[in-house]
Amino acid sequence: MSEAPAAVASPCESPTRPEPAHEAPPVLGDATLDTSTTIAAVGLGSFGAVTTFKTALEKADGVTAVRLSLGSGGEFMYTVTHRPDLDLGEVATAALPGASVQRGADGVVQLSAGKRR
Repeated sequence: MSEAPAAVASPCESPTRPEPAHEAPPVLGDATLDTSTTIAAVGLGSFGAVTTFKTALEKADGVTAVRLSLGSGGEFMYTVTHRPDLDLGEVATAALPGASVQRGADGVVQLSAGKRR
């Protein structure tokens, strides 16, 4: 008695793979969800100061991304993606000692580097 020939997969068929395990989606209020805050910075006197401040923000614990753009009034706009419990005012003043920071009603952090002597 001969055995039946083994089924040959068509080149168009892909082998069956197990479904990947999915993690439960995050829920609102979960501390692992990132949020974004904009820092509007004025008084940064050079391109070097602008990029050094951006790099310092990127290196801060709890920051996952920083996007830099130019605001309509000439201010530098840093959109920072971070943990919700991170105080960006503290991060900004640590990155730029002597700067003053205020949070606007719109949630934008206003940073003034002022003049350094």
